[in-house]
Amino acid sequence: MIIGTFAANGPQACSGLPTARHDPDDLAAQFPNLRIVRTSREDTTLRRHTFSRSRDS
Repeated sequence: MIIGTFAANGPQACSGLPTARHDPDDLAAQFPNLRIVRTSREDTTLRRHTFSRSRDS
């Protein structure tokens, strides 16, 4: 299963809509029967047309 979400310190809104923000531990608590294989984070700022990509664990 692949789950994508906004980071816990990510934006509070996207395209004018509120976002749900989570970190890997929050999501793991929501799915106790699954184990985390890998997490990654991708930071994107579209307004400035700059993109950065980083891998966590």
